[in-house]
Amino acid sequence: MSKALANALALMLIMFIVWVYKRHIKFNKAKLKKMFDKGQYVRIIDKYAVNTSKLPSDLILDKEVYLIFAKCYFETGKLRDSLLELDASLRINSYYQEAYLLKIKILKLLGDFSRATSTVKELIELYPDQQEYKNLLN
Repeated sequence: MSKALANALALMLIMFIVWVYKRHIKFNKAKLKKMFDKGQYVRIIDKYAVNTSKLPSDLILDKEVYLIFAKCYFETGKLRDSLLELDASLRINSYYQEAYLLKIKILKLLGDFSRATSTVKELIELYPDQQEYKNLLN
């Protein structure tokens, strides 16, 4: 009986260690980018974007992570959620060109041309020498 009890306790200890490891594993941005490149948009949204409580508490989300979340929402058709993530990315770094371009694209898809035009004007103010941004007004 004691051998069976020892085996059961050892198994429970192993299961607990595995649970702690999976629950408190460090957030790896490279892993997130790899998942995005594989097209696992829904998995990223379910695992990280929606449930930020699953992320480590000491993690500081940066502009690239928010942009990946925004692209995932965009690819799954959740344009409003994508705009929220883009706004978070732009609050961190207001000079992030890729976020501005995606925001303009989403606003045009939503039919909000006045906000799209004002976003293009903001982008032109930040980068006045870029001719391609001036062409976005047309």
